[in-house]
Amino acid sequence: MDEFLTDVERTELHQLLEQMRGHLAQYDGERARQTCEVVIAKLERLIEQQPEAHPLADLLAGMHDNIGNIAARNQSTAAAEAAFRRALPIRKSLVASHPKQAAYRHRLALTHAQLGTVLIGTHQYAKADESLDAAIQLLQRLSDTETNPKIQHDLAQAYFNRGYIGEALRRGNQAVESYVQAQTVLEGLIEQYPKQPDYRFDLARAHSNLSQIFQQMRRLPEAIEQAERAVARFDELHRLKPDEAAFATAHLRALETLFSLTIAQPPLDRAKEIYQQLTRIRQQRMQSMADRTEEEFALGLTTLQWASALHDQKQLSDAAEQYDLASEQLARLAGRGGTAQHRHVYASTLFDRGICFADLGRPDASEESYRRAERVWEHLREEYPQERAFTSRYAGTLNHRGILNQNTGRPHRAITLYEASLAVRTEWGQSHPDDADNALYLAGTQCNLGHTLRQLGQLESAAEQYRESERRLLALRETPAAGPRLDAFLKNVHDGLAALQSPQPPSLQKLHSATVQVSRPAGPQPLWRAHAYRGYEAIRTAVDHDDFPNAIRQLDAILAADDSHVQARLDRADLLRAMGRAEDALADLNRLHDARPDEAEPWFLRGLVLARFCEPKEGGLSPLDDDALDQAIEAFDEALILDPQQSRYRYWKGLAHEIAAHAAQSRVRAQFAAFEKLHGGEVAREWVQPAINRFRCEFQRARESFEAALRLQPDDGEAWYALGRLLVDLEPGHELDARKAFRQAVQFRPTLPHPWLELAKLADAAGERELARDCLTQLLRLDASYRGTVHRLFPWLDATA
Repeated sequence: MDEFLTDVERTELHQLLEQMRGHLAQYDGERARQTCEVVIAKLERLIEQQPEAHPLADLLAGMHDNIGNIAARNQSTAAAEAAFRRALPIRKSLVASHPKQAAYRHRLALTHAQLGTVLIGTHQYAKADESLDAAIQLLQRLSDTETNPKIQHDLAQAYFNRGYIGEALRRGNQAVESYVQAQTVLEGLIEQYPKQPDYRFDLARAHSNLSQIFQQMRRLPEAIEQAERAVARFDELHRLKPDEAAFATAHLRALETLFSLTIAQPPLDRAKEIYQQLTRIRQQRMQSMADRTEEEFALGLTTLQWASALHDQKQLSDAAEQYDLASEQLARLAGRGGTAQHRHVYASTLFDRGICFADLGRPDASEESYRRAERVWEHLREEYPQERAFTSRYAGTLNHRGILNQNTGRPHRAITLYEASLAVRTEWGQSHPDDADNALYLAGTQCNLGHTLRQLGQLESAAEQYRESERRLLALRETPAAGPRLDAFLKNVHDGLAALQSPQPPSLQKLHSATVQVSRPAGPQPLWRAHAYRGYEAIRTAVDHDDFPNAIRQLDAILAADDSHVQARLDRADLLRAMGRAEDALADLNRLHDARPDEAEPWFLRGLVLARFCEPKEGGLSPLDDDALDQAIEAFDEALILDPQQSRYRYWKGLAHEIAAHAAQSRVRAQFAAFEKLHGGEVAREWVQPAINRFRCEFQRARESFEAALRLQPDDGEAWYALGRLLVDLEPGHELDARKAFRQAVQFRPTLPHPWLELAKLADAAGERELARDCLTQLLRLDASYRGTVHRLFPWLDATA
């Protein structure tokens, strides 16, 4: 080039080119573009004077290419296209006049390829394909005669871009062909230059993109094969350059893609390996990070994916364990000022966890999980009232809780939840009348409400809900968004309407309203939590001497001086509970709820009062107030939402469910006997089934509560005894579990008499009289008042025992 320039022109041009390179190095695109324009003007004058100066023409085309690349980086696609199109005729002329110059043909191919890339960005796919095809033909001919690896690499890049066009136009076969050609070229380069990381990186990307294409074409085995190759290639690259963060991240992303593919292709053995590998990598990465938020979130999402895959394959116990882990991982993010996205995903995890536990037959864990999800979405809905997802998921969770309670024999609670869900969806529908999904699920909830009303014998109200649901669903017939779900929802409605025409069993209302006598355990000692405030020790002393009225007077004096004293009012409510003054205790608790709605302890005390766990001594038989007991359980649930680590809350909640189970069992027996006499055993069994569901639900909820309490406090002898008693009293077939529970009870509380008696009963039933004798001897040492019971239950025991 220099031979066509004077010394002054050469110096001036070189200075301009250096300035341009400096601007590009500093990412100052605008000043680089301006310098290119100056160079272009100078070159055009020089070429006009010396038309044969082909190196200057080559530099002129290069300046237009530079402007095109700068514009493309700045998203100025029209300017980029114009610049490359200005370069093309210059480069074509150079190739025509100097056909043996490989460099000119190579640069012409690059300009075609760059123009094609810009045209892809503006969705001009036909023109882009034409431009890339021109680049590929030039590069293929060059690669036959030239050994320059840059030509091969540019050819692979051109195939890549044609693959993008095939993807964009949903031409799967074209995309596959292009990516396979890119892979072939890159494999040849790697064979010649095994230590060049760029070639390995692009080959790994080609495998990854090809995997996505096969996935879109529903060719899952081939998608997995290509994803496996991508992972292997990125892994090689990471090992070759372990300090290169981009390669480590690419390897991680490839593993994520492979994981999402393998969990959709059972068996899950390979998916499990990848899950464990992903978990290991993320945990290692977090150790070196100051801000671990993004990595923690990704770890939680991966665990959630794995839990969902196990759930889909009906591996419910393993799925439940993984849902627990995912919710624990995501709770850390959602609980420390997490973003709306973090909290939304956390709530989604809790919701899916609730479904899994319902499928496992663990209604208590299911409802607790639903309630936690519901609480998160309720807060998100308040913060983002126009965000559809939060409102819809909140209403959906209320509906799912309704279904859970309906299926487990709690129809009144189910109705309350369905009505709450309907209110949310109705309000949303008023401001968003075109939301077909909302209308569809509103109709579905109405149908669910109809089913429950029918179970309760409220047939006219049920028919009204069915008809309104049907009307809403038929209005959606012309809405494509409703899809095949519409037919399933309509079938559910029509099944409900048909059931109204069949002979109706006695309503659940009658089954639930039969009076039942129940016994209640002694309530806990008051003031079981030590408080630190002035005068507390004197109050504590009065309580220890059973002088509750004196303790109340002292608390009244404190509250007279400071009516807002939370701890004193809490202790006063607790003492009033222990004195059996339930209404007065509830009045204090209502004031505490108004002042501190998010405090767990007042909710716990409310549960004790409503369940009538009051005087610190066992009560005799008394009629069960079902509504009060339900409200008590709701209060315990609220306390556990606020403080899930309190084993005592779970223990007393378990006792409430145990009472409900006893009541349900009594009603089942009484109603079955009555129906059997009138209609026969088969009809009786069918009609009493909802009440049986209620019994089983309460039994399971009690068991879950006791077991959860013991996970938190494994040395709680009373909780072990309660679990064993539940297993023995309510359902046969759990003798081994009951015996284990009683042994744990006497290990941790050897002075507790009841477990010794129960162990003796189980040993005697199993023919182990020596063991029974030992247990009874220990029992009578602890409490001689059991002697009459012992001789009545164990007549074989000699009098000296």
